[in-house]
Amino acid sequence: MKRLTSGHELPGERHWRIKMKQKYSSITIRLKIRGCVLTESIADVLKDYGVDHIIKFHDQDFFFVKKLRRGDVFDHFTIPSCNHKKGDVCALARMEKPGCFDGKKEVKPIIDFNKVIIAECAQFKKKRAYDELSGSDYKHSIGSIKSTIQLKKAIVRRYRKSLANLTDKEKLTLGVSTTRFKVLAPLSAPSKKRQICC
Repeated sequence: MKRLTSGHELPGERHWRIKMKQKYSSITIRLKIRGCVLTESIADVLKDYGVDHIIKFHDQDFFFVKKLRRGDVFDHFTIPSCNHKKGDVCALARMEKPGCFDGKKEVKPIIDFNKVIIAECAQFKKKRAYDELSGSDYKHSIGSIKSTIQLKKAIVRRYRKSLANLTDKEKLTLGVSTTRFKVLAPLSAPSKKRQICC
């Protein structure tokens, strides 16, 4: 696989940049709270819950994440797009219904916000090629991701619909980012400053 280098746009990377530009130019998020699906301002939700980011997980991945306890650490792999930094506080939530993006139109996911995990970003490594990864990179990974082969399968699965406009090969060409999370509060109803009502 082609090695990632700064200043060079790889195949599929332009499509990903377009998706992210459209994604973050739209400033709302869909949350499911007490049986109601609400469309809220992302900025308001982050402020109300006192977090810097909301990290969305598919059921298959959240099955492992939800079992973590205070003080546990784990690594989460994603296609490079996030701007995490050490010390950021994040709400880790399950997607009730995943979204999709076909290159032009985006359908936002529905995020189950009845119970979330609060975690701190302890480390962030952005945009690495898969051939740069070694066994030590999987020491704190969750579930069955214990090798590069398993990671590639997980990335393709996670982004099958949200990057439907890219082939599996293009998705993998984008490389991978790794965020290490330290759990501050296990799965529970999140505390908030402002009551969000149905």
